[in-house]
Amino acid sequence: MNDPTHHVPAYDDLRAALRSGVERLISEQTRRRRRRRTLALVCGALVSVSGIALAATAFVSSPAPTSVKSDLAAVDAGMPDALRLNPGVNNARSVASTGASTLWLADLADGGRCLELTTTYYPNVRAPGCASGAELDQSPISATLPNDDHAEPSAPVVIAGHVEPASAASLSLVVSGGRTIPVPFGAQHFYVIDLTGADAADIRAHGVSLVADDAAGTEVARVTVPSDWDASAAEVERQTTTDVTTRSDSSDFTKVLGIDGVLRDPKPASLQLVYDRDHTVEITLSADGSFHYDVPKDRQGDFMTPRHLVGRDAQGQVVVDQPVAAVAYWRSETR
Repeated sequence: MNDPTHHVPAYDDLRAALRSGVERLISEQTRRRRRRRTLALVCGALVSVSGIALAATAFVSSPAPTSVKSDLAAVDAGMPDALRLNPGVNNARSVASTGASTLWLADLADGGRCLELTTTYYPNVRAPGCASGAELDQSPISATLPNDDHAEPSAPVVIAGHVEPASAASLSLVVSGGRTIPVPFGAQHFYVIDLTGADAADIRAHGVSLVADDAAGTEVARVTVPSDWDASAAEVERQTTTDVTTRSDSSDFTKVLGIDGVLRDPKPASLQLVYDRDHTVEITLSADGSFHYDVPKDRQGDFMTPRHLVGRDAQGQVVVDQPVAAVAYWRSETR
């Protein structure tokens, strides 16, 4: 999926890595037509003025179209009733737009929200994401960047999201060399900006930081998007030393149909899936450290309690201990 949505904190190290893996998993079924990432961090500030970008200068909200409402409602697909987010899709609306790109919002009852970015630059990238009210408190700036798997180095870059601190009066992109590009706000500190030409090429080559300042020009929040944000799924996998994903049917995310992954550093000599003290399954590791395991039908519903992948070296010492659980379990952990 490549629509980097860069979230910070702990929106995800073990739990962070696991949750990020789960999000990747949820979109695994549509990876061929979606790419998405998210990020949000805090730190210091930077200044300077210049750059050209296409961005909204005035904003008027409009109701979300049926297609967007359907996407937002689909975040609950396969979830048991107790874990449904129930976004307010009937009141879903635009909160920032450039004309070519629009950010849509649906509220959650706990003060959280679901967002979806649609853009004519990447019309097939459609991957809504949600954050609870508690998660929003930990994410001073969120940023989502849609991208095709085979985008050219100079292809347009679209960035959208939200700045959380109420004191934020302005938002800027800081590109290579410290040059800044102002980003107008839409409604309620939401934003979206389209970049083309040299600006887009710069961000693809060097990454970008988003910096929010207060009225006095003091930095109040920052998020940095790394230079490899647009890496293809294959490139990310090649760079990954430990990557474990579960396979699920979107009709029921309480079940795990299979487990796949790669364990390279450290690479264990043997691998087991431990259901409980009485049931352990040996999993075959390929020479490159990759593995594939189909969960028997009668055990597919057992992952609402985390199970463990345990890898041992040639001396029998545990070198990998990785929890695996159903997507619905990880959602329950954030409620």
